[in-house]
Amino acid sequence: MKVVEPVDIEALSPTQLCVGWWEVGKRAARLQTRPDEEIAALVERKILPVVLGPGGRKHLLDGHHFALALATSGRGQVVQVEIVADLRRGSYRQALERMRSRGWLYLRSRGIDEGDLEALPESLADCSDDPHRSLAWAVRKAGGFGKSLDAYAEFAWADYFRERLPLAPDTPIPTPLVQRARRLAHRVEAAHLPGWLRSPASKPELTSERGTRRRAA
Repeated sequence: MKVVEPVDIEALSPTQLCVGWWEVGKRAARLQTRPDEEIAALVERKILPVVLGPGGRKHLLDGHHFALALATSGRGQVVQVEIVADLRRGSYRQALERMRSRGWLYLRSRGIDEGDLEALPESLADCSDDPHRSLAWAVRKAGGFGKSLDAYAEFAWADYFRERLPLAPDTPIPTPLVQRARRLAHRVEAAHLPGWLRSPASKPELTSERGTRRRAA
C-alpha cells in the first residue's frame, strides 16, 4: 500500500551532487505568480520518491529542482513524499552503497565522475551548480528533445552540450544559447540520447509544473 507523507524540504538529502540553479530560479519565479490554491494542489499532486536511510534520513530520488524551486519561491517548505525503499538497516555508508548499486545515486559533477560517496551534499541547498543541466532543461522546454523516463536523462544531455558549448558555473542561459543548443540536439550524433528528436517538437513543452517522473531529478 502506497504511503504518502509530508516532509520539510530542508530535511531531504540529495542523491546527486549538482542541480541547475538557473533552472531552479526560473521555476521559482513562475511559482511566485501562482495563486495559493494552485500551489497547494500542485504540492498535493506532485509526489516525490524517497529512500528511507539510517536514522530515518530521507534521500530524495527525484524532484530536486521542484523542491528547491518551491522553497526558493517562498511559496512552500513542505513536499509530499512516498517511501519507495527502506534501507535503515546497517550504516549510512552501507545504505549509500546499496543505492549506488541500484542506480539511485548520480555522482558526476559537471561532467566529472567523482565516484566518492562522501561528496554527496548534506542538503538540497548545498548542491553545486551545473549550468549545462539548466541548459538541457531549457532546450527540452523549447522542443529540442522529448521527455524521457530514463534516469538522469537531462544530465546526459547536459554532458552532450558541455562538450560543445563551454559554460562557467552560475551562468545565465540566454535565449540565443538555447536556440544554438537546440540545433545541436537534433544532430544525428545525439541520436543515442534519451528523448532525441530528428526535428523540433511541433508543440514545445509548456513551461509549467506538472507531475514528476519516477526518477531523474
